[in-house]
Amino acid sequence: MTRSTRTGSTRQGRTGLRLAAALAALAAAAATAAAQTASTAPADGIEAAVAVAENVLQRLDHLRICAGPRADAIGAALDEGLAALRQAGAQLPATGPADRTPHCRLDLMRGSLHLAAAEAAEADDPRRQGYLDKAMETCKAVRIDYTMLTMSQLSSIQQANIHRLAGDYAAAYAVLEPLMENAAAARTASLLDLRRLAAVTRLDVTVAADPIKAIAEAESLQRNVLFSREEAWKARVDWRLARACAAASLQRRGAGDSAGAAALGDRAAALLRSEGVRSAAPAYDRLSALASLETGAPAVLTDAERLAWADVLAAGNHAEAVEVYRRAEASMGGGFPPQARLALATALLRQGRFGEAADACDALLADRTAPADLAGRALQVRAGALLRAAQASPEDVAGAARLAAALLAVSDGADVPAEVRTDALRQWVTLTRRHHGEASCTATLERRPALVAGDPYLSYALALGRWQAARQQDGGPADADVARVEQLAAAAEQLARRAGAGDLAARAALLRAVALAARGAAGTHAALAVLNDARPLLASCEATASASAWLRLRLLLDAGLIDQAAAGLPEASAADEPDVILRIAGLLADRAAPSDPAARGRIVALCNRALERLAGDGAAYRRAARQGAGILLKAGAHVDASAILERLLADPAVTADGATHLACSLMRVDALRQGGAINEADALLDRLNAAWPDSPEAHLARADMKLALNLPEEAAAACRKARLAAPEGSVPWCSATLQLARALRASGHHGAAADLLRVSGALHPAFGNTELKAEWRRLIEADR
Repeated sequence: MTRSTRTGSTRQGRTGLRLAAALAALAAAAATAAAQTASTAPADGIEAAVAVAENVLQRLDHLRICAGPRADAIGAALDEGLAALRQAGAQLPATGPADRTPHCRLDLMRGSLHLAAAEAAEADDPRRQGYLDKAMETCKAVRIDYTMLTMSQLSSIQQANIHRLAGDYAAAYAVLEPLMENAAAARTASLLDLRRLAAVTRLDVTVAADPIKAIAEAESLQRNVLFSREEAWKARVDWRLARACAAASLQRRGAGDSAGAAALGDRAAALLRSEGVRSAAPAYDRLSALASLETGAPAVLTDAERLAWADVLAAGNHAEAVEVYRRAEASMGGGFPPQARLALATALLRQGRFGEAADACDALLADRTAPADLAGRALQVRAGALLRAAQASPEDVAGAARLAAALLAVSDGADVPAEVRTDALRQWVTLTRRHHGEASCTATLERRPALVAGDPYLSYALALGRWQAARQQDGGPADADVARVEQLAAAAEQLARRAGAGDLAARAALLRAVALAARGAAGTHAALAVLNDARPLLASCEATASASAWLRLRLLLDAGLIDQAAAGLPEASAADEPDVILRIAGLLADRAAPSDPAARGRIVALCNRALERLAGDGAAYRRAARQGAGILLKAGAHVDASAILERLLADPAVTADGATHLACSLMRVDALRQGGAINEADALLDRLNAAWPDSPEAHLARADMKLALNLPEEAAAACRKARLAAPEGSVPWCSATLQLARALRASGHHGAAADLLRVSGALHPAFGNTELKAEWRRLIEADR
């Protein structure tokens, strides 16, 4: 067994909190006696400050036994105690000497705090010497500033402890010597206790300086009536005698004197197990002294002592705790207590040995003799261990599955607090969503309504899971699914708002709007209302700001609120949605007058913005570029459209696709026409008609241009070719029929045009589509 957990301060002889309490009691008694002749002072403030300081002393003593860096915690505790003492001191009057007794008491406690901080600090902590210096400075100030004998002697005892901790034993003896010489004059109970305290403090110094000499000194004190008739003080001497025997045993063993070492070790062990020492010694130090005697077989510690020692080590987060538990387990076999197994699992978890911690919990859960109340705690430790293991190895699929089962076990644990069950279910959702998607959580969450109902994250997870499942259905989400998702998301949003979880509330609000928008026209205005109500919340959340803004634009467009959509378009960013931008541009192009340069400039800017977002995105860019070019041509921006079309026609992917190549080329014809390059447009049409002689679109393009040039006969010829190339009744055939009727009317053949329209309409009542049917009806009415 290693000895790394036993600090230098322990080997030198820890005075312990009980001795510090004795010093505090003496100071309080002296203060009470002085107060009988002093003017009124705020005693409540003093006692409150001392209570805070004593609590800090307890914390510092615990930090002393903790493994690992602890400097910050020591400094924070010390600052808290000193602040309380300063506050109490600021309320005290600073008049006559009698009135200064409370000041003295506060100063003594201040010195105790600095001394305790030094004892708690690690040996290599640079602040440790500073604590000792502050403690020494306070002790000297007490003797100089105050003229009270008892208080001065108490500060001398405190100063001796400072020298002892610093390793300056000669200085410690020198400080204590006057107190020992004046011992014969002690008559009152307080002075007798002060005499005893000085003697015990001197013994602490001797234990650290010379353990063999300390044994003789302790035996002498045991025979002294000052100690032999006072059980509490005798126990304090026995504790120091036990430490001296243990230290001397180690010295003898190091010198090769096995017999002498064994005898001293046996004596130390007997003393350490006595009732008096149990009452006088801090548990850590007493068990540490016992453990120091265990250098091999036969074992010194009993099974109960070994478990107690392991518990103390575990409380200080010492790595050695696991080894001690394991030794106890090997010694006790089937008698190893379930509580100890849980403590072992916890220690393993703290040390990062996650797999071993989970295995220890599994063994505990399989133990039928284990108390029922341990099961819930074991489930929590097991889940915590597996969670940490999964975080360390996220690619471990088997580990993730084991963790998921462990988290669900915690969420269903009868002996687990409700908040822990909820947290475990949250962890399970996070894990499961990462590995299997949102919809995979739905069934499990539905079976735990009590946990879900009051938790915003779980309510949102259930809403999101149901939404993902609904979207995957044939035909999309049903109205009942949308209503349920909207209800769950609304509940999650309200819970999150009350909990101050702004980002989660924003996600829930966005999900509500998305679900409502899925209803089409019936849900557009309701979805817009949700987005408008939560607009500040959505904008403040990075995860929802962009998505909610673009969804709002889509809904505004669906509602026909084009101006509002165009005005609310966000600044250009990587989050741009090109399809929405092009949709706005197209709607503006439908409404813009050809002579409005400002509107045309706005449309060009929108199309360019959308295409820049898709630059380098292959097929997506080509689709958007075709759409953008068409919008620009509609707006009369033929120069910008030509630039886009030239890039498209130079793209091998476009030239390799006949239909796309033809469509882009026909738009190029339209751009040339708008720009007045009629001959160039006509030549391009010649090439297209030659390359695609059976394309009704190419023939229609020629017909459009000829009709625009007031060449109706040539336009009619091109329309007849288009009708022959298109399947009868198809949209291209119907378009060619309407254009032929216009060409016939333009050439004066009104009757022929009317006959064409009547016969075509009779043969094909639907006439291509709604738009073409409306145009057919308008032309029929015009001929009447």
